Order: sequence, then C-alpha cells, then structure tokens
Amino acid sequence: MADGDILARPESSGGLQRGATLPFEWYRDPAVFERERELIFKRSWQYAALLEQLGEPGDTVPTSVADIPIVLARGKDGELRAFVNICRHRGHLVVPDAGNRSSLRCPYHGWIYGLDGCLKAVTRGRLEENLDTSQWGLLPLQVDTWGPFVFVNFDLDARSLREWLRPVMDSARRARVPLDGLSLWKETEFEFRANWKVAVENTLECYHCPTIHSETIGKWLKVTHDAFRTSCDDYGIISEQDLQPPGRRPSGSPPYDPETNETCVPLPFLWPNFQFTSFPGPRNLMVFTFRPVSSDRTIGCFQYLFGDEADEDFRQRICDFSDQFGSEDLSAVESVQRGIDSGILPYGHLLPVSDITTQYFDDLVHAALTGKDRNR
Repeated sequence: MADGDILARPESSGGLQRGATLPFEWYRDPAVFERERELIFKRSWQYAALLEQLGEPGDTVPTSVADIPIVLARGKDGELRAFVNICRHRGHLVVPDAGNRSSLRCPYHGWIYGLDGCLKAVTRGRLEENLDTSQWGLLPLQVDTWGPFVFVNFDLDARSLREWLRPVMDSARRARVPLDGLSLWKETEFEFRANWKVAVENTLECYHCPTIHSETIGKWLKVTHDAFRTSCDDYGIISEQDLQPPGRRPSGSPPYDPETNETCVPLPFLWPNFQFTSFPGPRNLMVFTFRPVSSDRTIGCFQYLFGDEADEDFRQRICDFSDQFGSEDLSAVESVQRGIDSGILPYGHLLPVSDITTQYFDDLVHAALTGKDRNR
C-alpha cells in the first residue's frame, strides 16, 4: 500500500467535530505498524523498567519497545544507561535475560561490550588489523527516571522526560499518588490478539464500563458520564473516576480501603501506551503498559507495587479486581479487532462527548504519522 493511501484519513484536522475514527486499515496494515515504530515508538519516551530492578552496578534488564530489543544497564560508575540490545556484528541479541554482569557478552561470536556500551573485545580481533572497536559500540538511547519508573527514548534529540511528563506529573501531585517507598509485588501479562491502538483506546474511556464491567468496575466505582472526568493536555490524557458512595456499594470487600474519605481514583495516561492508577488505602500503584508486537498482537503488562504497610489481603483484592476487569477488556478488545479485520467498515463514528479521549488519542496518532507531531 502506498504512503498516500495509508495516510488518507477520512476527516479534516477538525476531527472532533467530524467524529471519524482513524481508518480501520490503520489497525491491521503491517505497513502502518512499521511507520508507527519509526514515528511514534522511536520518538516517544517509553516506560522500560522499574528502578528497583537496576539498583546495583552491573544490574541489567533486557526488554523491548514495539518489538525492538533494548537493554538497560547500571554501570560500575553508577550511571544508568540504555542501548539497543543487538550486537553490531551480525545482529544477535546481546543480553538474553536480567541479571548482574561485569560486561555484556554476545553469546553468538563472543563480542564483549562494557556496561557503558563500548565494544571492549572482539574474538580473534588481533587478526583484523583495520578493526576500529571505538566505532562499533551498542547504539545508545536516552534514559531518565521518574519516581519508581525508568523511561527510554530512541531519539537522542527529543525533549526531556520532564517536559514530556508534565501533565502526568501535575496530575499525580494533585491526586497525591504515592511514588516513593514502593516495591513490585506481582506482574501479570495479557496477550491481546489485537492492534495496540484498540487496546489503548479501550483503556482511555469508561463509556463501555456499564456494559463490559458491570460486575467489576461498576460495582465499586461510578460509571455514569459525570463520574468519569477527563482533560487532555499535550501528551497526557488525565482522567479521574468517582468511587461508589458507601450506601451504593454491594456487600463484599472493595479493592480499596472501605473507610476512605477519598471520593475518586486518578487515571493518568502518558502517550502513547503508559497508564497508572492508585486506590485509596495503603500505598499502592497499578501500572498498565501496552506493548505492540505486530499489527495484530499486543502484550498488556500489569504491574502491582505496594508499600510495606499494605497487608496480603489488600494486595490480593487489588490484584484480583484488576485481573477480572483485565480479562473482560481482553474479550472486548479482541472482538473489536475481529470486526475491524472483516474489512467491511472503512472507519467508525466517535461521539463528541462520550468518546473525547479516543478522539484526542486518534488525533495524536494521526499527527505523528502525517508529520505533524508536536514533538518534532
């Protein structure tokens, strides 16, 4: 498919008034996914790991961004660095799993890189008289941290993480989201047989909550339109959702402190695929990341962090609640993808009020793929 066809969105820049989704072709075409890897995921700050995983010199964590292998490493000098996890020799992955290492050794032909990414040694290198090892280090990425999170960016000239995060940081501060003294308790992964944008669009709105989540979210949080408030600011989509008042809660244990004086939960989202929330009660943080693997496959990673004061029962209630509504979302998202894959509809119709977050997200995607990304 030619680029002109891929980028032919059936609406003008005033998309909110027109109400068109992105073309459904964009949710299934591998060529569009390749453009997204280049123009979205390699130009945005991507959540990559928890800071606690990289606490000691020599700690290394391999992961991926849009199926591009990367590795984070804490150097002997204490510096945190990130690289493309691909050997400059023949393209083999260098670091296969997390651990503590004194160097990064490619298992294919034994090339050795330092924790600073520099090429230190080449097997039989003395036979290659013109080999300049200084030119063949691992490709570097920007890396920075906020709270317990480590972010990376392939674009070495991109604006700073703090600038990118501003709306999300402001939201977290206003909502008093705990970011210190937390540790990972559990991690769950869902594989969506769906495009990453379908999964993200689902998590950004609660228009579907009364129907899809009536027995989970709908029991403990209000799902009326006025109970889900949203503001869109730069690369942040900031939402908050009201708790059910005590008199409206069913019997049983909610996924938060039932004696809380708080009235809502925060739901900050950072473009393009990172979201977190925190429930009233002992310090807790739920982190949701949607990692595209291909045009029709996405890994949803749910991480649960708690302070030491959170007891086992509280932790398990939150995890069980999240797993339940995550399973409901999985079914809904895959059903949407099956409808899109039929090829019957060219695009969908968004409602100006109920779909405002979806429209804003779609506009960000459209701007990135058509060269109008505000970050460039």
